[in-house]
Amino acid sequence: MHDILTSCEHCAHRFEVPRAAAGSLQNCPSCGKATRVPGESDPAWVPFQLIVAALCVAAGVVASLGSGPVAGFAVGGGLLAAALLLRAAL
Repeated sequence: MHDILTSCEHCAHRFEVPRAAAGSLQNCPSCGKATRVPGESDPAWVPFQLIVAALCVAAGVVASLGSGPVAGFAVGGGLLAAALLLRAAL
């Protein structure tokens, strides 16, 4: 699995933590203070995940009504891929 690149809330030092640390508190290697690592287990991510899922479903339904089911899956899959890339970048 890939690591998460995060920044310390106190000194702004950027450092990597294992993906398993998502949503937890980790000590900054520079200042030693605890900082929250963003990620999937963080409660702040839940609304984001729900919005992305709803948008993917809606886009797939709209596209399938106009151009057939294959186009609907292509649009929905494209939005899902974009959302996953955005989530990985954050």
